[in-house]
Amino acid sequence: MAKRGAVWLAYGEKFLLMAAHSARTLKEVSPSLGRSVITNVPVSRVKFFEEDLFSDVIFVDEPTDKNREKKVSIPDWSPFEETLFLDCDTECLADVSGLFSLLRNWPLIIKHNPWSSPREIDIDGVSSVELGLSEWNSGLIVFRKGDERVGEFFDVWRLNYELMGEGMDQPSLVKTIYSGGVVVPLAINGLWNAKRKDYKTPNFVDSDVKVNHYVDIWRDPSVSKRFEETLRGIEVVGFKGEALCVESIDSTKKDVFRRGKFKEEGQRKKSFLKRILGN
Repeated sequence: MAKRGAVWLAYGEKFLLMAAHSARTLKEVSPSLGRSVITNVPVSRVKFFEEDLFSDVIFVDEPTDKNREKKVSIPDWSPFEETLFLDCDTECLADVSGLFSLLRNWPLIIKHNPWSSPREIDIDGVSSVELGLSEWNSGLIVFRKGDERVGEFFDVWRLNYELMGEGMDQPSLVKTIYSGGVVVPLAINGLWNAKRKDYKTPNFVDSDVKVNHYVDIWRDPSVSKRFEETLRGIEVVGFKGEALCVESIDSTKKDVFRRGKFKEEGQRKKSFLKRILGN
């Protein structure tokens, strides 16, 4: 088993391409880390200009809507002793390998949001909103595989996910942490998992961000530009070694480019109208 590496869960062609982009950015800033993807798209390799983006491609033959069930069981699927789990819609902007040093004393690391959540979650009969509890974000999770406390945490998270039946992993994560009885994760801040709201908080330094967790590829011009560069160099290889030009992958790439062009034109029109109307 490899010592350290990152894992993505990419169900569906679009999310496989997003995971490939995330892996490309990680490879650039933390080249020593392994990179593995779990996907239901039947591929054996994903390359960027002839170089493999993933050391392991783990194929799982199941429907795309089962992806969150895998997420709440991710330690069972990671090939690494120490794992950095990343959502597909992330970019690594600086070296993230330092996070693993925290695993010496903490078996589990997750980002804690500093603001209260409007989402109602039952915490032992009391509303999380009434208690003023903030949320945790599962877009980046660091953990030690094989640690009993980590196994228990994910067991309870999976159970809460199934019982709550919302099809979303965030509410069940919050319930798991605040209901107690499991190891409390080490809380890290938005520099390691920066969402749009993080960038608006006082004293937040954009240039210090290690991992950007974007909302929409095309909402941030810098993200869309880097993502387009990734798409132009991507080659997906099938199980028998042949270049895979299946219609679904090809149409997904075309759709991404088309949507990007449309949004770019829409933004230019909005900007023009703003100047004309003066508001």
